[in-house]
Amino acid sequence: MRTYALISKGKLIEKEGSFVNRYRLASLSKQFTAAGIIKWDIDVDISKFFDGFPSGITIRDCILHTSGLPDYEDFWTSTEQIVDKGVVEILKDHASERFFLSGQGFRYNNGGYCVLREIMEQQGGFESYMQEHIFSPLGISGARFYRVGVQIENRVLGRAKEGEKIVERDQSPTSATQGDGGLYMNMEEYLRWLFSVQPSPIQTPAEGGLSYSLGWFVTPEGHLLHTGSSCGFSHAVRMDLKEMDGFVYFSALSDDHQGAVELEKKFDQWIPYTALALSLTR
Repeated sequence: MRTYALISKGKLIEKEGSFVNRYRLASLSKQFTAAGIIKWDIDVDISKFFDGFPSGITIRDCILHTSGLPDYEDFWTSTEQIVDKGVVEILKDHASERFFLSGQGFRYNNGGYCVLREIMEQQGGFESYMQEHIFSPLGISGARFYRVGVQIENRVLGRAKEGEKIVERDQSPTSATQGDGGLYMNMEEYLRWLFSVQPSPIQTPAEGGLSYSLGWFVTPEGHLLHTGSSCGFSHAVRMDLKEMDGFVYFSALSDDHQGAVELEKKFDQWIPYTALALSLTR
């Protein structure tokens, strides 16, 4: 199942699929987490919130992937699903194995966004904060963060290719975290969000000419770009905020980003970056 929207001058010029079915946004969820926590002091050390967490890593580092923290997925071997709180404990235990000191490099890190989620949870509740400050002002009422037992209307189940067959592959041991990838949203809701986004001066150099901002890669010409890859889902979005040209691509199939690459080609003047962004997030 796929849904896409092609946008020119702020208007929908081509579409496919259902605009009411809700997909797990995978790493597109990060832009929402970042939009929520950016309203706070982002230069606070995260050790303030977690006893035993080494000092020297700030909220800003987690947002921009400059923390140097190890990849929590490398340490989670259980078949049970891990949630954000468990990710924080893993990162606390393995913080000494950082790839670099905070602020000394860029390395995409899902766990940093789980840390952000847990900080917000401590300060009054992550889901309620996001609903009040991010979703409700945009008239978005049906978006939900995944957790066991939560009801998600018009929820799409993820799938994967297994030989010549397409099989259900909706959950994995690392697909239940919220801050880095657990938001379910439909295309109509996502477009409301996308049209509200503004560029931010908070950025850091990434790779291949790209920078990273608040849950977004930024191209040299200032376009916002991100991909999402999760068990059963493949997404991508790119938007030129000046011209209001862009596309959003949702797929409920693992390793199915080629459709997004093809949509990017419809903008003849664009230098392609979707494949690069995808490689940096894996």
